[in-house]
Amino acid sequence: MEQITIHEVAIIGAGGKIAGGKMGDWFTTFFLNLESKKVKLYDTKSKIKIYEGKYEKKLIITKDIISCIKNADLILICVPISNISEIVFECSKNAKPGAIISEISSIKNQSFESLINIRQDLVPLCIHPMFGPGAKNIDKMKIIVIPVRNEQNEFLLAKKIFEGANIIQVDSAEIHDKIISVVLGFTHYMNLVFAKFLTNLDYDEFKKYGGTTFKMQSLISESILTDNSQLMTSLLFFNPRLLDDIQLFLKEANKISTLISNNNKNEFVNLFNQVQSFFEKNNSPKTSYKKLYDAMKIIDETTYDL
Repeated sequence: MEQITIHEVAIIGAGGKIAGGKMGDWFTTFFLNLESKKVKLYDTKSKIKIYEGKYEKKLIITKDIISCIKNADLILICVPISNISEIVFECSKNAKPGAIISEISSIKNQSFESLINIRQDLVPLCIHPMFGPGAKNIDKMKIIVIPVRNEQNEFLLAKKIFEGANIIQVDSAEIHDKIISVVLGFTHYMNLVFAKFLTNLDYDEFKKYGGTTFKMQSLISESILTDNSQLMTSLLFFNPRLLDDIQLFLKEANKISTLISNNNKNEFVNLFNQVQSFFEKNNSPKTSYKKLYDAMKIIDETTYDL
């Protein structure tokens, strides 16, 4: 890999209420805490002023994209999916030769095409951090890399920039979006439905009597509501694979519902045994059960400052 030294980082979408803003804020803090890194920030609707007075020698808040990126060695784009193409284009026009242009969107069918078309004297880096802004540090956090021009170089570049993270390569944007449809899109859909279901009930009353399973499921569903509506919309509306996964889920849900409504216990037991056997081959439900209680014990014993 050609030697690339990163002295100055530009972050577009560096904080605030816009989708991507929370992760832009997270990466701002990440780079500010690295030695010898100057960081420039730009965001149209942000809480960037929270940084004023901190990191005075390392941080510059800019009023436009061009002044933010013009001397940057790494440009990190953390904006809503609908804005990525225009931002990548703007950065491609104005970045210095040799600069790295990276973006962190959750869906890659549009952003990947934009990165392919940046100037040839620039370095594309298509990544997807598989963690949220609640992560305390980058140690062992998963970051997916989708190769754009040079598979080996971009993988090694990601390992260098995000040292300590667990860098995982996915071969194409199409494969990435197929995976993300399930591990992010569908799980957010399922938990949103569960959360919406709870709004029809006396939730506080159910929480009072709920056991471990209800408590953990409720925690997961509540946690996705910390995302803003733009991010949720991106996950559920911008991935063309998601509707197929939802339809498959509804098919399986209707199958089980029909067995219950028809009081068909024998078929239900057969279905349950098939599912149980699948997970016993691919995982250990007993281990998962133990992890559930271990996790809940930690949660119950931890005091959280909000």
